[in-house]
Amino acid sequence: MHIRAMRQRGRQWFGEQLEPRRVLAVMGQIYHDANGNGQRDTDEVAVYDRSVTLLHRTAGTLVAEQVAWGQDTDLNQDGAIDPLTETGVYTFPDVTPGSYEVLFTDFSYEVTAPNDVDQSYRIEVTDAPVTDLDFGVRPVTSNFEPEAGDSNVDGYFDEADLIMAYKSGKYETGQPAGFGEGNWNLDDEFNSGDLVAGFKRGYAPGGSNAQNELQAPTTSGQADVVLTYDGSTGQLAFSSEYPLSSIHVRSKSASMSTEADMFVFVPPFDIHDTSNRFLLKTAGITSVDYGNILPPGLTSQQLADDLLVDGSRQVGGDLGVVRVDCTNCLP
Repeated sequence: MHIRAMRQRGRQWFGEQLEPRRVLAVMGQIYHDANGNGQRDTDEVAVYDRSVTLLHRTAGTLVAEQVAWGQDTDLNQDGAIDPLTETGVYTFPDVTPGSYEVLFTDFSYEVTAPNDVDQSYRIEVTDAPVTDLDFGVRPVTSNFEPEAGDSNVDGYFDEADLIMAYKSGKYETGQPAGFGEGNWNLDDEFNSGDLVAGFKRGYAPGGSNAQNELQAPTTSGQADVVLTYDGSTGQLAFSSEYPLSSIHVRSKSASMSTEADMFVFVPPFDIHDTSNRFLLKTAGITSVDYGNILPPGLTSQQLADDLLVDGSRQVGGDLGVVRVDCTNCLP
């Protein structure tokens, strides 16, 4: 699909000609990829009632969210809607140059395209529209009826389910939400009532051993979230460029002390044991000093090999790139 770039004209202000503000379009389609092949076939229909989010990558802030409500768009202006190329269209019409991430945010659907680890598009908007950012999706199916709280349908209600739900960015927004997005009491929204429903069913801290999206951190390069370890004391802390609603740090070797925490973990959902530190903060949090919870004397590579991390942004989406920094460490 193609669309012409739109630019605003310069304005006069006290006789001075101002530079025009460049605004460009970012757009694509959402379609039901029934056969899961990652491309839209002629018999596959558009998806209208699910949302796509545009995030500013450098600042981690929400720029805009577009909900694809029946958006049939006559892109070539021929007076007719092409069922294959002009249905299920989402558009961000006013995007300034910069780095962005475009992601599909309903976790009750499986994303088949783009078929990469993040299942999102990371783009640079420069001097031309960015088009064809298409999402192929299909509903997540299961052989059994999931119970309240079990977003990832692995048989447990645990921290992995909370992270998955909060990645939708729909908590207490009133937006329509699927089961995987936190709608556990089936009232079509994700709110505090769903947390109550899940807790009544039974919370299983550490159940995410069954299924989770924990990833190893990097040791170099640009990062959205930074874990900092002090090799002289064993202190561990994190800082984030943007507010987080949840963060989970796991030690595969179960090397975390339970006696040296600097931070108060609040039941029932926070987790504090030798393998896990999990925080749920719906109001958003950008930094935490965990205290001297790790053994001193570790190298950065030992940390990267032992630690796993997952979590959610307050506005929705995953943590982005997580890096571990090592100070006073052995070479």
